[in-house]
Amino acid sequence: LVTCQNYRGKEKDIFVLGDSHGLHLVAGLSENFPDHNIYVFYLSACVPQSGRLGYVRDLRSSRERRECVQRNKDAMRFLAAYKPSTVIISNANRAEPELLGRITNEMLDELAKAGHTAFMLGDFIRPGMRLNSCFSVPDVVVSDEMLARRCVGRQALGDKEIAYNRAMAEIVHGFVDPA
Repeated sequence: LVTCQNYRGKEKDIFVLGDSHGLHLVAGLSENFPDHNIYVFYLSACVPQSGRLGYVRDLRSSRERRECVQRNKDAMRFLAAYKPSTVIISNANRAEPELLGRITNEMLDELAKAGHTAFMLGDFIRPGMRLNSCFSVPDVVVSDEMLARRCVGRQALGDKEIAYNRAMAEIVHGFVDPA
């Protein structure tokens, strides 16, 4: 069920429930919370809200959809029985804020009822390009000036994601905007 962890033998735990946008938090959480064990319930493209209130994320196959829904049910069942901890919900924006917000609030309420400190971390802003391709070229071949022209993010994509996070912040109690 836990697909990634940094177990340090500590008393306190942080759980992340998410898709790849939740998985990317592991290094930062591990570095900034050295007195916590870090556990991630991760499944690629599987938002934690899938399988609740009639919403099922449309994945490539019915098998992937079933695995996603089952993972989410199992994770919430596990957390309901686990000692009070910190739980972070983090995922890409895969559906309208009104729908995901309503489902997320239900999940946060369930987790709080089980004694957890739970919140949703908004989606990070993607640059609209592969950053590693910007600077992985030796500077003897491509000048810094050319790299600067080549590595320009897509402002419209960033604006859309900022607007999405703002909408979620209005709906979800316990929402943390990464901006």
